[in-house]
Amino acid sequence: MKIRNVFAAFVALAIAIGCGGGGGGSNTTGSNGSNGSTNGGGGTTNVRVFATDDLSTNYDHVWVTVKRVELTGPSGDRTLFDDADGIQIDLKTLRDTSGRRFRLLSNRAINSGRFTGLRVTVDKDLIVIASGTIQGTQATFNGAGAVDAVLSVDFPERNISTGTDLIVDFDLSVWELNGTVVSAPNNAFLKLVTDNSLGNLNRHSADDYKGTVSAVTGTAPNQTFTLTRGNFTVNVRTDANTAIYNENGTPSPVLSNGARVEVVGSFSTTAGALIAKTIKIDNDNQDETEIYGQVTLLSQQDGTIAVNVLRTEGFLPVTNQIVVQVNQNTQYFGRRGTRLLREDFFALAKINGYVEAEGSVSQGVLSATKVKLEDGGTNGDGDDRAEIRGTTSNVNSAAGTFRVAATQWEGIFLSAGQTVNIVTNGSTEFKINGENVESAQFFAGLTGSTAVKVEGDYDPNTNTLVARETRIGGND
Repeated sequence: MKIRNVFAAFVALAIAIGCGGGGGGSNTTGSNGSNGSTNGGGGTTNVRVFATDDLSTNYDHVWVTVKRVELTGPSGDRTLFDDADGIQIDLKTLRDTSGRRFRLLSNRAINSGRFTGLRVTVDKDLIVIASGTIQGTQATFNGAGAVDAVLSVDFPERNISTGTDLIVDFDLSVWELNGTVVSAPNNAFLKLVTDNSLGNLNRHSADDYKGTVSAVTGTAPNQTFTLTRGNFTVNVRTDANTAIYNENGTPSPVLSNGARVEVVGSFSTTAGALIAKTIKIDNDNQDETEIYGQVTLLSQQDGTIAVNVLRTEGFLPVTNQIVVQVNQNTQYFGRRGTRLLREDFFALAKINGYVEAEGSVSQGVLSATKVKLEDGGTNGDGDDRAEIRGTTSNVNSAAGTFRVAATQWEGIFLSAGQTVNIVTNGSTEFKINGENVESAQFFAGLTGSTAVKVEGDYDPNTNTLVARETRIGGND
């Protein structure tokens, strides 16, 4: 059986070498048309490492754990990526029918030099799930040590300098699974590739990047910050489309220096930054097992959700489906991070929709502490709900509109005092002190700066919340 190109959680060498000018550092355009950038000076250069894969129809999933990526050669070894726990990657997700997809592995500043090879250290164990099957094979790399396997590729001696992009293709087309051992002819598990689509943001997979926040600038929702995990550092950009929430479920999430976060996003070679789709602030300070995938079965009565797994954190799944089991202590979140009741979550979740779950895994079941609706690239569940509490202004009773300056918020990326446009309509439920009232009575109660709570559907492009329910008084 052949496993193909994969593992790409790292590196490739689409080697783009060049020089140019740019703010704060030099930018270059390499042979693949992508840009690179330098951090600092004095002979150091950012080397961006991307992982990719080529198409293989033999397997639905090939799960590996990548721990280290290094350049080797006359200038000595340079470590580009190093994580003792490793990151879990399903290599099969790094290729689709349109071509290669890319995952950023490293954006590390190293001393320039001349190199002749790339070395990738992975956990000796991997999971291979053949096409059309559920149960995977727990396999081991041929020639692996007691803990790790080292995969390497040689190339003609070259200078790795300012703006180099590395693309490594884990060539599943030549991988062979014999029993429980994965091998490749002449141990050539990897190959270096170039690909002009590296500069296309849509070809970069949205993935999880955990780390600590520093150098926060800007005003929510348009902010930038540096995300650091060990020797992995990357710039992150946010905008109105970024969903942000506190992992412990408290309202009013705010980015702050020193915070631990998990960012889901895609890397833009043009911006030189990770474009954040979702930011989870880890104020629980717990590292739990996580999965993300597509829903294949839902049962609110049993509290179970079957998920075809596409991303994991902390383990390699031995089946292509995991059952998520919720309980009385599970917290529920909407797509934009708004807290939900259990019944609301199951009403919004859909077969073929996407969810993320955290908890502990045993025998193919994840006992969930948290579950969150996700969108697999498009918003498949129609859930854009958000909630804001604050004081009103610009009241227009004839148009049924007003603005709210935020004191608390969920499902919106704000800072204290920022305003959101509120639109009401014939479907809006109006309440004063817990009692339902007519629209005219509600708007008559908006005298000056009135404290309100509004729940509804948020459009980040217009900063408008279409109210499902709006309240004066009784807002707790």
